[in-house]
Amino acid sequence: MRKGGWHHTGEARARISKANVGRPRPDVSERNTKRNKELLKEGTHPFQDPIVRAKASKRVSERMRQLASEGKHPAQKPGFRAKMSAAHQGKILSEEHRKNISKGHKGQVPWNKGKTGVYSEETRRKLRGSLKGKIPWNKGKTGIYSEETRARISATLMGNIPWNKGKIGGIPWNKGLKGRSWGTHTEETKQKLSAMKVGKTHKGTPWSKEHREKMVAAFQKRSESEWQINHTKAMQTTEFQEKRRRGLKLKPSKPERSVLEYIRCRMLPVSYTGDFRKGYHHPGAGVMLYPDLTHYNEKEVWEIGTALHNPMRYEKVFKRPIPMTLKNNIRKMLYADLGVKCTIISEKQAANPDFLGHAFADGESGVVEDDGRAHTGCCLHTQAG
Repeated sequence: MRKGGWHHTGEARARISKANVGRPRPDVSERNTKRNKELLKEGTHPFQDPIVRAKASKRVSERMRQLASEGKHPAQKPGFRAKMSAAHQGKILSEEHRKNISKGHKGQVPWNKGKTGVYSEETRRKLRGSLKGKIPWNKGKTGIYSEETRARISATLMGNIPWNKGKIGGIPWNKGLKGRSWGTHTEETKQKLSAMKVGKTHKGTPWSKEHREKMVAAFQKRSESEWQINHTKAMQTTEFQEKRRRGLKLKPSKPERSVLEYIRCRMLPVSYTGDFRKGYHHPGAGVMLYPDLTHYNEKEVWEIGTALHNPMRYEKVFKRPIPMTLKNNIRKMLYADLGVKCTIISEKQAANPDFLGHAFADGESGVVEDDGRAHTGCCLHTQAG
């Protein structure tokens, strides 16, 4: 008798094997499965005891770790993962099976919830490398979700409150951060971003006539809608303007501060209204005009800056595209329709005391562009009522 128990000799094993040739082997797995089901139903299965289950799980876990350290774990065998994948390929889970899986995962808290820095730099580098070059399955595809799926997604998200609702003046997450991935792009990244946007923006390439007509039609449809009409009426109320002014917390820009200093030193009867304190409604264009400076008599206003806001809405009024050289005269015309005199002061002119004296004396000056030329007069005629 050898150490470790009784062992058959080679001759005895050969005789036993020969005697069993042709005999049907008993289905042990089926018999055990049936017995386990009966024990589970009766509530007497050993694994229903939490202590027994915990000890067994610990033993199995330790054994698997030992096999993995020795390189003998089943998952480490060549082709194991491929075989498992092929075995599960094309399997369709029944509705009951899916519900059981869902039920089993309910209430489970992810191991990394609320944790940061759980992955080392090496692990993160490996993850980046594995995902690099992979094309998302839904890239460039449209209509991949059925109406039923979209309705379920909509119902799931309905009632969710955005994380930034009601938050004003928050600090951007990347403020003050610099480096390869935070805030400052490398020259290579800048070139890639530039190449991606070539031909996709209006910079350097004017909009086509068809595109402009579509934009004008969209603005016209929106301005004529019932919601826009009610919204425009609400914007004219003093309560709305005061609430908007308090919420935006606007402060004068650098050119505006220069002009305000000039007004304060000379005690002119002009007040700052660039924070939406004062507005004029133009019924023909369907827009609200908010001047930067307003005279106490409210019959004369000043606009600081040569930028044109909502150009498509103004094209609706004039029934044709607007030349860029006339953009400042448009604002003058819209104010003139309301019986208000408007003077445009460019950023360069805001720092010139001589020009400010002329502008606040009669308000008939033109606008000095960057090339030093002045544009006066107007060749457009409004059709607004």
